Amino acid sequence: MPLRRVALIAGKATGTSPEQRQAARALGNALGASGVTVLHRDSDGADGPAAELLDAHRAAGGQAVSADLPVLGASDAYLALPEQDSLAALLARGLPEDGQDRPCGLLDVGDHFSALLAGGGDAELERVVRETQRGRLIRHRDPLELLRALSEYRAPETRRHA
Repeated sequence: MPLRRVALIAGKATGTSPEQRQAARALGNALGASGVTVLHRDSDGADGPAAELLDAHRAAGGQAVSADLPVLGASDAYLALPEQDSLAALLARGLPEDGQDRPCGLLDVGDHFSALLAGGGDAELERVVRETQRGRLIRHRDPLELLRALSEYRAPETRRHA
């Protein structure tokens, strides 16, 4: 599936590392160079990795559109950045169960998401995404590999084994 629009999921930028900001810039540059539009909320990304991604994306010729939640649902994929509250932001919005089986890319710099997802077990993960949605989560440390995986995403045929 070629990516045309991605929805940015961002939390609060406190505690981000230079490595996380650099990865967000690389991801923004790759999105802009590929002609992918980034949908974001005005309240998201005021600072930190989200701001780095949006700045690099625009500098590479990409289009960024401030959107509200229903419009964010019109994306081909979601992107979550390694920020303090990015999983909380994902939890607040949730992955829609609208028949559109869109992937959610997790930029896992410094194992940010791996550590968070592994720490709480199934109950914690269930608060963020339902079990039927877990196959939609794609984690990569490398921004280019994350984009490649999102563009190659195919919805799982079966989510649960009896």
